[in-house]
Amino acid sequence: MGSTEIIQFTLSGITLGSIYALIALGFAVMLNATGMLNFAQGQFVMLGGVLSAVFVVSSGWPIIAAISVAIVVGVVLNGFVERVVLRNAKRADRVSKELITLGIGIVLESLVLLFLGADDLSMPYFSSVVPFRLWGATMPSQAIWIIGVSVAAMTLLILFYRHTIYGIAMLACSMNREAASLVGIRPARVSTIAFALGGGLGVLGGALIIPLVPMNFSVGLIMSLKGFAALVIGGLGSVTGAIAGGLLIGLLEAFSAGLLSSFYKEITPMLMVILVLLVWPRGLFGGRF
Repeated sequence: MGSTEIIQFTLSGITLGSIYALIALGFAVMLNATGMLNFAQGQFVMLGGVLSAVFVVSSGWPIIAAISVAIVVGVVLNGFVERVVLRNAKRADRVSKELITLGIGIVLESLVLLFLGADDLSMPYFSSVVPFRLWGATMPSQAIWIIGVSVAAMTLLILFYRHTIYGIAMLACSMNREAASLVGIRPARVSTIAFALGGGLGVLGGALIIPLVPMNFSVGLIMSLKGFAALVIGGLGSVTGAIAGGLLIGLLEAFSAGLLSSFYKEITPMLMVILVLLVWPRGLFGGRF
């Protein structure tokens, strides 16, 4: 394997890993605030991709406007899921609520299938289709957008956690919800904001990747699995771990597909999850922020 191939696989892995990191971050934000996993997160990635494609290709909207509206839909819809559906399931325990989110994901898939059909949807690159060349390797211009916007979103999320009232409130709820409520924090409001933020991150990931990877109603489940695997590898609830786990899975996929076979692309990340849990049961970052 030459240096050009190594660079090529690395660039591809970072591109995919940036999307997986965004999905894992959505999981982490909601888990920290509520103590539960939203297994519809992958379906929000799918929703962001297909809505952006419909707005741009069918309606002729500018790309920025299409993605902005798609993100608003994701924020409002996931906030609605927490505020109206999950919060009113008062007799349901954590596992039951997680199963409810799984059902919501299936409903979203069914609605997309009903209204948009089963065909793959795509949209144009955000900028030039001419690929970049870097040390002999080629990189689609869309990959630059994916990496750049993902890094910006991750940076803003970390700043949100550290320097805003609601971000600090989310961290407090992740440590002890009862103690947080005693000092004036409203855990219910924090939970709604966390779900809304998680929905926005998922939609953003889908909108970024659909120019490179066409989507249909069925891709949500695999996106949820990849994001959850990244979260587990990095450490449940760890923002830093979610980013590291997403990038690691992306690199594993790129190198296993390039060096072995595309068959191993889906298997390798799951094997990595098993290995990490055997050696470091709390993940690489042990749940640290």
